[in-house]
Amino acid sequence: MKLSYVDPEKENWFLVSWTLSNKCNYRCSYCPSHLHNGTTGQPKWETVENFVKGFKMPGKRICYRLSGGEPTYWKHFIDLAKLVKDQGHTFSFLTNGSQSAEYYKEISKYTDGFIISYHPEYANIDHIIEIAM
Repeated sequence: MKLSYVDPEKENWFLVSWTLSNKCNYRCSYCPSHLHNGTTGQPKWETVENFVKGFKMPGKRICYRLSGGEPTYWKHFIDLAKLVKDQGHTFSFLTNGSQSAEYYKEISKYTDGFIISYHPEYANIDHIIEIAM
């Protein structure tokens, strides 16, 4: 049996699901420490840049989906979004929404979407609503 997409255009997609690091600014009680304690460090820009520029999948649309930890706290995260878009790929990410509204406004120029996860132990619901609007 062959699996197929309802939308045939998605047959040409290749998803790069990338956990950038395990560094997170939250320490939620329900989250195991290995998912937020930062022990993996963050990647070097040159390594990430070389990967994105060199990764090819002929005949496929490459879709990057980044997560963490909290990926937006990597100092080159917006640079990564720009690079992925400059290469003609799709860029999305999962965030806890803790960056400023201005940050999300800036990065949204280079993204195809992002998912905000709500963490009531740390997040301010008014801030989440502000960045979601």
